[in-house]
Amino acid sequence: MHGGLWKLNRRIKQSVQPLIAEQYGLDIRKYFILQNIRHGRVYPKQIAENLDMPSTLLSRYLDGLHTQGLIERQIDPHDSRRTLLSSRRRDRPPWRAARNSSVKSAAPGCNTFPRRNSRRCWTPCAPWKT
Repeated sequence: MHGGLWKLNRRIKQSVQPLIAEQYGLDIRKYFILQNIRHGRVYPKQIAENLDMPSTLLSRYLDGLHTQGLIERQIDPHDSRRTLLSSRRRDRPPWRAARNSSVKSAAPGCNTFPRRNSRRCWTPCAPWKT
């Protein structure tokens, strides 16, 4: 299974990263951060846990995405100590296009990922399977 993960990771870095950088001005980390935010409002801590990213590094990426006008930050109305993140509504269509582009580009890497070994690991590749 690890060989399949390594191949998928390599495929993403070689083909998806240049694609989203050229078309959308994103690096792969910003892309995955935005994918975590696309379904609604989330806390930075949730994203850090999902991506296994140190909060200090995530904070720098969030600052950049906010400066680019791609995300919004709001104080949680139920707990003023916490910040909620959301993508800007007008920017959602480009992220769908970026995801579709990444899916097409990564599909061959997902074909090498053995489905039988781990259903949990397979799930993210499901839309990429050709």
